Amino acid sequence: MAYIPFQPKDKFKAHLYTANGSTNAQTIGLAPAFTWIKKTSNSSSHYLFDATRTTYSVASDDNAAQSDQSGQGFTSLDANGFTLSGTGGGGGVNDGTNTFASYNWAMGTTTVPSGGSITPSAVSIDTTAKQGVYRYTGNGSAGATIAHGLGKAPQFVMIKNIGGVHDWACYHAYADGDLTQAGDFFFRLNTTATRDNNSGYFNDTLTTDTLITLGSDNPVNQSGTELIMYAFCQVPGYSRMGQFMGSTRIHGTFVYTGFKPAYILMKYTGGSEGWNLFDSANNPTNRANKNLMANTTAALETAGTANTDKNIDILSNGFKMRSTSSEYGGAGGGMIYAAFAEQPLVSSNGKSATAR
Repeated sequence: MAYIPFQPKDKFKAHLYTANGSTNAQTIGLAPAFTWIKKTSNSSSHYLFDATRTTYSVASDDNAAQSDQSGQGFTSLDANGFTLSGTGGGGGVNDGTNTFASYNWAMGTTTVPSGGSITPSAVSIDTTAKQGVYRYTGNGSAGATIAHGLGKAPQFVMIKNIGGVHDWACYHAYADGDLTQAGDFFFRLNTTATRDNNSGYFNDTLTTDTLITLGSDNPVNQSGTELIMYAFCQVPGYSRMGQFMGSTRIHGTFVYTGFKPAYILMKYTGGSEGWNLFDSANNPTNRANKNLMANTTAALETAGTANTDKNIDILSNGFKMRSTSSEYGGAGGGMIYAAFAEQPLVSSNGKSATAR
């Protein structure tokens, strides 16, 4: 059983809220350094904020440069949550009485790690939960490196060029069945595209305990342009990145994580399918049939009961596929995922995760 010296809720929290078109302080029980907000009641972009860029955001469903959301309702990341306003009608984060989901990661250490050929201008890192945000300026050189300071090789990395119009680039340790070739491939978070093999992104190089290596292509390393990077390592009992095979059976694949997931992001590697995002806040009971698509502006989807509808079970020690949907590798294809815990099997207070 996994044991970690902290409570997952102190490092990650899925939090739902309702807009009010005015001052709206959301208390979530941690100090987020990275907050992902999505309107669930109707169509809207996913807005991703972090502590290195104050009120600026990028969208997981778009390739656009960053935009300032201070005039559209976002005020600040705070010591115990975040604050919104009614400025500009609340924009995409606090308009009307719409409902929203937010995903919040706590970090906080702002000392820039030493080493690497690119030195970030700002960071927010947590060396216990092993997750970090990095703002840096590209140098356009293949083989450029960034010291991440997490003490363990990141297994999931998301990069967005915030100064120009470029697709997202995602590194995943299980992008290929041969784990020694993960750096050969990348995914685009804002599209349904299958994995791509291109050394211009991660230089055909695995992440290490100290460094993330970049290629020379503009989406990850445009010379003289600012980029933002989010990096996550696997921490038993808190976070897990992995792969599994889809199934043609409705009682499908069980994926062991070692904790009760609060957040699951997954993508079919073998075809043009979207990025499915489930959370335990929108799905307090099984089946978990409500999901967002990280690559689209669509509202929260509620699946039906047909075998092909997108359902899963969120369990005390992982999650189980309950659909033969092609988006879940229904033909037996490979899936990648990144998951964060609501509660580990056994936590530092001795409490066990409960079944649902």
